[in-house]
Amino acid sequence: MRARGRFFVKFIALMIRVRMQNLISGSKIRELTIGNALLTLGTYKIIDTGNEYVLTERSKKVREIFDLFGVEDPEEIPYPAVRKRRSSIAGVYVSKV
Repeated sequence: MRARGRFFVKFIALMIRVRMQNLISGSKIRELTIGNALLTLGTYKIIDTGNEYVLTERSKKVREIFDLFGVEDPEEIPYPAVRKRRSSIAGVYVSKV
């Protein structure tokens, strides 16, 4: 990546971080920082069991952060009938049924 591209990506990341900080500072969630929010959201996972996606339980803090950022959490994620996985040979995609 060229230097201008890196600076552009860093600029966009800074804009996102400032927007997140403004939302967090205006919220009523106590002692919440960007780092704490990201660590807390890292506990919420989507697990692929092979035939369905399973969502882990959302804690109260995760629900509050989702509400703060306006994220709607789906009750269910549809599992595709045909999945594509990347082969180790030259990036060719192979369908898995």
